Amino acid sequence: MKLTDNQQRAINSNAARIKVLAVAGSGKTTVLTKRVKRLIREGVDPDEILILTFTRKMAKVLSARVGKLKWVGTFHALCFKMIEIQPTLIGYKKVFMIDENERK
Repeated sequence: MKLTDNQQRAINSNAARIKVLAVAGSGKTTVLTKRVKRLIREGVDPDEILILTFTRKMAKVLSARVGKLKWVGTFHALCFKMIEIQPTLIGYKKVFMIDENERK
């Protein structure tokens, strides 16, 4: 796949955050994959990379392509994970538990 100038700029950007918006089939996943791999290759800690997506399917695709990242998923899944890790940050005094059936 030949990348456009805009895609190449997103991959090579040194900005702390980027937003990739484009129509289906335009190469968003390729751009994100190449950017994450470049960042890791250049020494960025994978635990400091966050990828938010709207669908579980895309979260799985991105994880498969870039490798295991701690923070890749849907908005809901990542917010839930953050609450599980640090419930006191949002005012809960103790950890709450949820079983697999409730999670689904």
